[in-house]
Parts: sequence; C-alpha cells; structure tokens
Amino acid sequence: DGRRGVMILARAPLRITLGGGGTDLPSYYAERGGFVVSAAIDISDGLAADLGHLCQTSGVGARVLAADVPLSPAARAALARGEASLPQLITGGDDYELLLAIPGTRGAELQRGCAQLGVPLSRIGEFTRSPELVFLDTLGAPITLGAGGYRHF
Repeated sequence: DGRRGVMILARAPLRITLGGGGTDLPSYYAERGGFVVSAAIDISDGLAADLGHLCQTSGVGARVLAADVPLSPAARAALARGEASLPQLITGGDDYELLLAIPGTRGAELQRGCAQLGVPLSRIGEFTRSPELVFLDTLGAPITLGAGGYRHF
C-alpha cells in the first residue's frame, strides 16, 4: 500500500536475504523498531510504468521530481551528449532497481540505515490522493513522457 508514503529509489539492488549471505534488511530494521517499507516494486519495465503499477494497485497517484531521479554515470553522459532524453530514461526498462514506498516519518531513517550498509537511496517524490502520475521538471512543469515502458501484453 503506497498511501501517505514517500518514494525512494534504490540506486543499487538491495541484497535482501532470508538467511544466507548478503544483508538481511528485514532483520536489520526489526532489531531497530520495525521494518519501514510499506510497498515495493522492482523497476524492470521502466520507472514510470512500474510506479504506475504501484499507484494503480494502491489507489493513489504520484508526483516525481525528475531532477531527483538518480541516473547512472552512463545515463547522465548519454543525456549530456543528446543521445537520450529524460523521458526516454524515465520510461526505459531493465533498470532492475527497487522503488520503495516509505511512510513520510520513516524515509530519512531508512536512508541513513541503508547508507550504513553501502546502499544509497534517493527520495524522488511523493504519493498523492489524486490518481495522476506526474513527473515534473526543475521549474515544476509536467514532463510529457509518451508511451514508453515494457508492455507484457
């Protein structure tokens, strides 16, 4: 359920395990007063498409500040050279990162905890009661994204 949450994008895949190796984030947060993620989705169909899936399932909308979306060095370089546009990067797929819905009071806590584990997280926007999914440019104007994203059917 993404209601009343802020969105945070994981820049590197979280190594969540249920036993074995890696970092067991559920246990890490359970020991510190509870796990704080209320919803999550992998970004494999593109940020806009997968955020749309999360919003639709939760009955909410979202407002995203495009400038806050963490881009890889290669994506930033392609953008600077004019080889890709921001809408293409936002709607492209195969990112294999996580989009997390965090209650507003716990987002900074999760960012600090994950930073201690070497997993940087960036707040990119917030959920809204209105059903629209809006990406905003640096001036606060909506960005036209087009179709983009992977379509399964």
